[in-house]
Amino acid sequence: MSTNAIIAVSKATEIQLKAKYGEDLPPIYVCPCALDDTMIVNNISKGKYITCIGRLHEKKGVDILLRAYALFVNSKDSIQIPPLIIAGDGPERDKLEVLSQELGIDKHVIFLGWIDASVVRALLIGAMIH
Repeated sequence: MSTNAIIAVSKATEIQLKAKYGEDLPPIYVCPCALDDTMIVNNISKGKYITCIGRLHEKKGVDILLRAYALFVNSKDSIQIPPLIIAGDGPERDKLEVLSQELGIDKHVIFLGWIDASVVRALLIGAMIH
């Protein structure tokens, strides 16, 4: 069995593949996003939440997001912080849930787990920040 082409999710993935397996690979096509961004941009409406959608893996940096979010939640300023909705699943989910507890933000963070594509679209459309 041979491979005629490779689809990579990002330019970085293409570079990693070439670094690991050499330049003698079948053609690599970068397909960066499975969502049609124009649907999101053209239908955006402001909700009262922040969302992060993706695989919960250490390379995604969701821990950094939680730490940054905690800076706002735990600040002495009288700003109202919208809840953070994290959709997706992966090997880091348990650690991230524990981290949100350790940071004292677990009452402000909602972990939805895996969600259907139609829910992804709705979350993106309604979010203040994503």
